[in-house]
Amino acid sequence: METVEKIKHFRQLQHLIQEQMAEQLCISPNTYGSIERGETELTVPRLIKIAAIFQIPPSVLLDSFSDQFIFNSFNIRDNSNSQNLYASISIEQLKSKYEIEKQQIIIEQKEKEITHLNEQEFWALMAKLTIEQDRRYAEQDRQHDLLEAQLAKTDAKLNKVAKLFGDMNNNRGAEAEEFFFHSLRKHPRIADINFDTVHRNLSGEKGKISDEFDLVLVNGDSLALIEVKTKAHLDLVDKMIEKKIPHLKILFPHFKNYKIYAGIASLVTYPDLIEKMNEKGLFLLTQQGKHLEMINPPLQHW
Repeated sequence: METVEKIKHFRQLQHLIQEQMAEQLCISPNTYGSIERGETELTVPRLIKIAAIFQIPPSVLLDSFSDQFIFNSFNIRDNSNSQNLYASISIEQLKSKYEIEKQQIIIEQKEKEITHLNEQEFWALMAKLTIEQDRRYAEQDRQHDLLEAQLAKTDAKLNKVAKLFGDMNNNRGAEAEEFFFHSLRKHPRIADINFDTVHRNLSGEKGKISDEFDLVLVNGDSLALIEVKTKAHLDLVDKMIEKKIPHLKILFPHFKNYKIYAGIASLVTYPDLIEKMNEKGLFLLTQQGKHLEMINPPLQHW
């Protein structure tokens, strides 16, 4: 239990209200309330006065044994003039003062030990400290080497998993392309539009523009441009309109006046993809068992 909680606890035990405590401490009720809430720093003299009201030793109100020891050590040592010395010091400041003095005593003790060493003992001590430091550095280096080796093994495993995952995705992508290509070659038809030829992985390059198109179906005046994916992402819809169709017209100018229908063939479909493709006027092909299925017909041409 913290000091402020103990103060509230003892006040309630003695059936005192905050106004009565404030009156005996010569402070306002608001100030006393902020003490119990921990909003106002509690000074040593005020702690002593509060303890006097409760008729208990001040150390009882402190929140730990170590704090009680610190308080008692200072209170006993400076009892004659503690009110003058610590009139504005808080409990936390008193603890800090104790820690500083403790560290100073440790330093002074170490200095005394070194002062009493003769030259031979001094250099023996320095040699011991140097050996110990070298041992620690060597241990740090060993731990570092072990960590590096472990990280290297982990990286190798991650690379292997990444390769397997990449190979699996590539295999699935190849399977998807095989399925859609053979299905469309067997039945080269999109909705009510028949096509004469099916081109696979049609690629071209002109100046700074180069591109490859998964499937292209062509007849006398129409063309169906299809990108094949295992699971198409939404950004592919925009890519078809903003990049794929313009690139096709630039790289293959003889298709410039064709009616170009654009679509995506995806083994996996989902509502957001279907909705966005409908909005943009693209058709969607997918697999239904061993057959090709069109989810939405071509809505417009470019």
